[in-house]
Amino acid sequence: MKKTLLVAAMMASFTGAAVAQNTVTLYGRLAPAMVYQNVKLSDKAATSLGVTSGTRNQFSIADGYAPGGSLYGLKGVEDLGGGLKVSFKFEQGLSTTTGGLSTRISALSVSSTAWGSIQFGKDFTAGSEILSGISPLGTAFAPGSAEVAFGTFSTNVNNQIKYLSPTISGLRLGASYSFDMGTVTSINTTTGATANITSATFGTSNKNRFGQIGLRYANGPVVVGALYSTIMPNSTSTLNNNKKPKNWVLGGTYDLKVVKLHAAYGQNIDGIISGGAAAVGGLTTGGATTNFGAVGIASGVGDGRTNQWMAGLSAPVGAAGKVLFSVSQMSPSGNFDRPATDTMTNAGIVYTYSLSKRTSLYGSYSYASNYGMVDGLDVNAVGAGIVHLF
Repeated sequence: MKKTLLVAAMMASFTGAAVAQNTVTLYGRLAPAMVYQNVKLSDKAATSLGVTSGTRNQFSIADGYAPGGSLYGLKGVEDLGGGLKVSFKFEQGLSTTTGGLSTRISALSVSSTAWGSIQFGKDFTAGSEILSGISPLGTAFAPGSAEVAFGTFSTNVNNQIKYLSPTISGLRLGASYSFDMGTVTSINTTTGATANITSATFGTSNKNRFGQIGLRYANGPVVVGALYSTIMPNSTSTLNNNKKPKNWVLGGTYDLKVVKLHAAYGQNIDGIISGGAAAVGGLTTGGATTNFGAVGIASGVGDGRTNQWMAGLSAPVGAAGKVLFSVSQMSPSGNFDRPATDTMTNAGIVYTYSLSKRTSLYGSYSYASNYGMVDGLDVNAVGAGIVHLF
């Protein structure tokens, strides 16, 4: 009898070990917000956008205002031993206002402690990890986030292969390549109107491809990230006169304990590469919502260039609070043909308060002049919300 109990106990322990090596986790985040927006258009801006000048106000529940917005997902990992693992992640964006869903991540990864990880599928690019934490406001709280100016702090593409090296002496290499990122949006250099450039049905050169490579250094209080991105349009497109839009960013943080300093500088060359600027004010032209600034991943602007810079800080306030602040600029240069174009200045300040490890509150104010580099378009936004993790 004692031997039977001993064998049963040993089998139970082995089963427990096997379960521990093969885990699947359900996770998510709900982040509804109340947001007030004030949009002012001069006659010049209105003419450029094809809408009526004046002031518009809007107060409503909003999705995606807090970092990452609302989502749910499944993730799992199998430990194959010897430092080798296979993992998957499936994640969908969730609208708390309509219940709508959109796929954010659908990917499989193979990783090793010796050589890093390689991933296949739809996901955020390697650059999103290389530049993680450099923008104080992340990619949220438009129009105040530095992402509105920089565009590549966080990008998500289809058909991607992504590599991340192990961290060695504080250094980590990351690279992404999308074989077919899908639709690319261009801005007509004469009228300012937007149009989609879609991929053809077959042939590698008939796809809109996207590449990134970057390096991150993190050691003690110092974090530095450098990233280079480029779009390779399909062979039938006329995007930027058949040129390849390019973007580079150099940024970093320095943690002084009582406050963390943030800074970045970058350029777009032969077009704007962007994760997408948020729509504001519900303005419409031809029945479609107008997004000011870069839309989608790339916006064609002839042979134009832009220069971007950002400065910011983040600091703890008491045991549960935190203040985030950033100011950034995006300036056109070169042969930038889009009408009514001028330097955009945008800034945002956010206060967050943690009620627990899973629930927090926040309030924010953000502002932009010449939003999306549209001369005479000014935006103010005030928001408050709750974020709950599960």
